[in-house]
Amino acid sequence: LGMFQWQYTPTFRGFQSFYGYYSGGEDYYTHMNAGMYDFRNDVGVNCGANCSQVEIEAYESYSAPLFSQRAVEIIANHASNADTRDEPLFLYLAYQSVHASNNRS
Repeated sequence: LGMFQWQYTPTFRGFQSFYGYYSGGEDYYTHMNAGMYDFRNDVGVNCGANCSQVEIEAYESYSAPLFSQRAVEIIANHASNADTRDEPLFLYLAYQSVHASNNRS
């Protein structure tokens, strides 16, 4: 998964949605990497240039609760939707918190 071209982003590679950053890492609060803001909300298969949304509201919010809330929303929507509640759900949730320190005081 990556950001080199749209076809390498998650919704072009089998995921129905994506919430997070395309780069290899980012600041846990500002979601900046190399001077660029990198936090996306992609909903829909093949969500690319005309679909991918920059998640501005996430700025200065710690990433772990953002990812957790999004996971809870996906699970709740799946469970309450008559078309999907009896179907299996695959949810990949990878917190960045287990990696290197964010060096914030």
